[in-house]
Amino acid sequence: VTCVTVSTVTGRVEVQDLLAAVKPNTCLVSVMLANNETGVIMPIRELCRKVNGVNQQRGHPRILVHTDAAQALGKICVDVADLGVDYLSIVGHKFYAPRIGALYVRGPGTTTPLHPMFYGGGQERSFRPGTENTPMIAGLG
Repeated sequence: VTCVTVSTVTGRVEVQDLLAAVKPNTCLVSVMLANNETGVIMPIRELCRKVNGVNQQRGHPRILVHTDAAQALGKICVDVADLGVDYLSIVGHKFYAPRIGALYVRGPGTTTPLHPMFYGGGQERSFRPGTENTPMIAGLG
């Protein structure tokens, strides 16, 4: 795990600093979209474009990009296609929904890897066992 500090000037993770921290075995970059304490919006769109450029040059392992959009959802426009992320996570209680989370995965199991944490039933295309919490899911929207 490599941690990249935020700029003391902008309060953001600077894309060039993050790219400089990439190692040959780097396979995931995770950056929050909006900081919960300062409200600073991170340059996720630019980061994704630059990481895609690195991926084209280096081949495998491909670097995947995750953003935690919990603080941003409902406050700014959050569009996964526009951001270009591979994974995006949210949690409902940040926008007056039930306390349940959701994970967006671009092309689950094909374009972007997704592996089950638990094994059992075939729910969610065998990505998770157990009965879905339908009231919480409906409350999330």
